[in-house]
This record gives sequence, C-alpha cells and structure tokens, in this order.
Amino acid sequence: MVVHARVLLLASSLSAIVGLGFAGHGAYLYAKAVVAQRLLGLAWTRALNSGVPVRAWPWADSRPIARIWLPKSKPIVILSNADGSSLAFAPGHLPGSAQPGYPGHSVISAHRDTHFRALQRVKRGDHLRVQRTDGKVVNYEVVSTEIMHTDRQRLQHIETDESWITLVTCYPFAAVRPGGPWRFLLHARADSTIRGHGATGAGRQNPRSFVGF
Repeated sequence: MVVHARVLLLASSLSAIVGLGFAGHGAYLYAKAVVAQRLLGLAWTRALNSGVPVRAWPWADSRPIARIWLPKSKPIVILSNADGSSLAFAPGHLPGSAQPGYPGHSVISAHRDTHFRALQRVKRGDHLRVQRTDGKVVNYEVVSTEIMHTDRQRLQHIETDESWITLVTCYPFAAVRPGGPWRFLLHARADSTIRGHGATGAGRQNPRSFVGF
C-alpha cells in the first residue's frame, strides 16, 4: 500500500512536470528525467520480485527491460523502446539489437544532457554493469569510444556470440542546440562467461546497419 501510494504521488508529479514543459525547457527535461527514474526504479523492483514486466506509470507505452550502472553514477533503468517519447524519460533499447546483458550486440541510446551525461567522463578500460530481467548482473569493460556523423556513417551491427553493448548519445556534450548529425558511441564487452553457443571470441562487423543511426 505504501509503495502504491508512492507510485501515485510520483506519477502525479511527473504528470504535472509534463504539463509545465513549456516553462524552462532545460530544467523541465532534467526534472522529468529525475522523477521518471524514481518511478522506473520502483517498477523495476516490482518486476524483479514478480517476474512480470511492470508499467512505471499508467500511460507508459514501454516497460523497463534492464538497469545499467555507468562508472561513478547511480543505476539507470532502460526502457524497451528508443523512440523520442521514451528517451524523454529514460535510455531506450534499440529494437532489432540484442537484449542488454545477453549474448549479441545490444544498442542503448539516451540524451547527452540527462541520462548519458556521464559518458563524457568514461574512457577505455572503465567498467559498467547491466542487470538483466532475471536479476543477473553482467560486468562490461569499455573497449573503445568513437564519434560518428550520421550523414556519412551508420552504426554497424556486431555479429558475435559474446555480449556487447553500444551506448549512443548526441555529440558534442556541451552543444547549445539539441540534435545535430554527430553521435558519441561507447563500445563495451562483457566478461567472457556471458556467451552463446559456438562463441568465436572477437566481434565481427556485419554489413547490416541499424535504422536511424
């Protein structure tokens, strides 16, 4: 009952913030992201306890599918979609890529000025963690970072039996205007224990590119 009351209170706060979105755009985005993560954290805990995906608020059109810890940052819940409406509240999983924490290449995107702000401080050799829907936590090591121009390049699918994750956000981090053609990409590989059948080691680039990147 207490948890349900907290959810209702936070959902009401989120609704009020969305309704006031025209006032102070930057502060509005930050407040919405913070309140949304509180709601998503509660939904994630309930999903882990019940084994059933839970909507974080009544009008949500996507559900939490994983949780990620960036270096020196609090855990962030990841949503099942990477469209604009989802990214306003949390990082989103790109459909067609592997589920976070499982074998294959998973792609997660988020805004540079909210949930993925910490990526500007991450470097090769750093570690991050992903919690799967079954509760298992998978450790990743950052292998590389790169800057990509979306008019000239496309994010390539990594065909692999290992677990890889690519985090994508807009670039540069200090840009005044949102959007633009540049993207910051962080590539990380999980511990060698997280593999599918017939693992071959290093990831291989596949000509198939992800739509939208």
